[in-house]
Amino acid sequence: MTDLALLAEAADRGGPQAIDAIMRAAAVVVSGKDEVREAGVMSRLCTAANRLLPDSTDAYYPYLLECALAFEGVGYWADDLAWAVAGEEYCLPCPACRTELVIYDDTCTDETGASRPLVPADPARLTGIGRRLYDTATGHDRDHVAQAFLRLFGRATCPACEADLTIAEAVL
Repeated sequence: MTDLALLAEAADRGGPQAIDAIMRAAAVVVSGKDEVREAGVMSRLCTAANRLLPDSTDAYYPYLLECALAFEGVGYWADDLAWAVAGEEYCLPCPACRTELVIYDDTCTDETGASRPLVPADPARLTGIGRRLYDTATGHDRDHVAQAFLRLFGRATCPACEADLTIAEAVL
C-alpha cells in the first residue's frame, strides 16, 4: 500500500488526525515525488478534504481548499491561495517591468513604498476556478474568504510602471 493510500485511510476515518493526513498527502502530491497517484486514492482524499471544509476552523479552511485542488491535479496554487485568503502578504513580479510587488489585504505596493488599491473581481463575472472557490466559500458562510477570492481574482496596478495585472494570473 502506498503512503498516499495510508493517508487516505486515515482521512476516511475522520477525527483529529484527518486534517493532518490530508495536509500530508497534499504535500506529497504537490512535491512531485514519485509517489503512485491512483485515481481512486486521489478521489478519496479530495472527498475527505471537501467533507471537512464546512466545519473547519478559519485557520485550516484555505489549506483544505488548496489540498482539494492538489488532489484534483491543480497543484500550482500551493501556498499562494492560503496566503491570499489568510490576509498575509505575498510577493509577485510585475509582468511588465519585473518590479517586486507586495500584495497585502487590499493594496499593491512596490519596493519604494508606493501603493495602489486592488480592484476586486465582480462576483457576477467570475468564471472557472475563481467562480468555484468563491461559490464554495459563500456556500460555507465564509464571507471573509469569499472577499479574499474577489481580491485574488481581481486586478492590481503596478505603482512603478502603471501596468494593469490580474493578480491570480501573476501568482501562477
